[in-house]
Amino acid sequence: MLSEDRLTGLGMGGDTTIGKPVPPGGIGYHELEALNLKLGTGSDDLVIESTHAGSTNIDTGTAADTVTVKTIGGHTSIDTGQETTSSGWAATTACWIRSPDC
Repeated sequence: MLSEDRLTGLGMGGDTTIGKPVPPGGIGYHELEALNLKLGTGSDDLVIESTHAGSTNIDTGTAADTVTVKTIGGHTSIDTGQETTSSGWAATTACWIRSPDC
């Protein structure tokens, strides 16, 4: 799952209990100009809850991935490759590369 400040799932560890408070799993980020995410060769399910205000560039690679876009916050491009299933459409500033809408 990708949000405006965190990436989780995709085989990364979950929340870890070390003490109080429990640090969340995944990768947190703030104040980025650009976020570049390239998925691996395995099939992935990526849910984009939102993106940050900068640019977000996602390359799903060659596997049969599923991408669901709920909302976006900044310019977002998604290269879905040949076998990716995409659903949802959040805003006019996003573009599916290799899509007739792009």
